[in-house]
Amino acid sequence: MKRFLAALLVALAPWVALAQKKDAAPATIEVTGVLADAKGPLAGKVVRVGPIDSSGNMLMIRSLSGPTSGQGVNPQATTDAQGHFTLSVSRNLFRGYRDDAIGLAAYTDLGNGRMSSSHQSATAKVDPKKDKVDVGRVVLSPLQPKGLVR
Repeated sequence: MKRFLAALLVALAPWVALAQKKDAAPATIEVTGVLADAKGPLAGKVVRVGPIDSSGNMLMIRSLSGPTSGQGVNPQATTDAQGHFTLSVSRNLFRGYRDDAIGLAAYTDLGNGRMSSSHQSATAKVDPKKDKVDVGRVVLSPLQPKGLVR
């Protein structure tokens, strides 16, 4: 009986390993796309990706402890001359939030950790089952001045 059970375990081991690999999603998603506004591609901009809350707003996640305390943990990359970007995003970033959409924001790096934004963030649909996602051309709207008194 022991030999039969041992032989059965040996025979089933490859099937169990195959089933576990098939169900396991990669830990990261590779996001690619082109950032632009009405005038054309946004070159040399810092692109940040973040989760979307239930109201459709992009969230900027910050670390609360350790050497990176107070700094953002949202993945970022810089666009090339044609506005192309590629970055790797951890699936853990979206835990507790929508996993079928991501927020994209563009910033100008002013140096010394300071960023400036002149565009609104945008939302892009993604397939959470894929490990490589092309969001295509994302056109950002300019920020509108607030609080003008006339």
